[in-house]
Amino acid sequence: MITSRHNVNRSLAVTTAPLVLLALCGLLSGCNTSDIPTMEDPLVARVDAQSLASSAVERDRAGKQDEAIALNRQAIARYRDLPQAWYNLGVLLLEKDQALEAAEAFRVASELMPTDPRPMKALGDVWAKQSYYDEAAKYYAQALERSENYLPALRESIRVDHIRDKRTEVSAERIQRALMLETDTIWREFFLRQKQITDRLLKR
Repeated sequence: MITSRHNVNRSLAVTTAPLVLLALCGLLSGCNTSDIPTMEDPLVARVDAQSLASSAVERDRAGKQDEAIALNRQAIARYRDLPQAWYNLGVLLLEKDQALEAAEAFRVASELMPTDPRPMKALGDVWAKQSYYDEAAKYYAQALERSENYLPALRESIRVDHIRDKRTEVSAERIQRALMLETDTIWREFFLRQKQITDRLLKR
């Protein structure tokens, strides 16, 4: 369940403010209670935002990427702490080669989903797409810190090590883990080749 990250003390202050105004109205004549500000229920905003994000997914599936982007932005404007809207927005922006905006969307998603490896892996994809493989490797590593068996990050981590011609004991451990998890024939063949190269370089 998604929860809003408001400061507790501030929430209490906002909650008690209308009560103070009501008390003052009892002392002062001519006070109009309709002027008292009201706070919107965050649950309502979240439900609205989730509906907008769901519509964005439908638009994306229909091939309407621009509409999907706009709907995700509306969802975030309605309720900022909606991680899936940020993540999906990043995916769409990266597909349109808007790398900086995509990276920012994935960064926010990673903060809102602190244990989910997907946003970190996606940040790695942003850098890999620009051929900044050292940066990409850092984010793939962070994704694997969140979930060491997250296969998409294992795949890309091993791939960028191959591109950089960099093999370490960590590389060898990831290759071993990937081989235990992988079922795709093409990826398995790639991992087996990387195992041979890595074992030879590490003199195993």
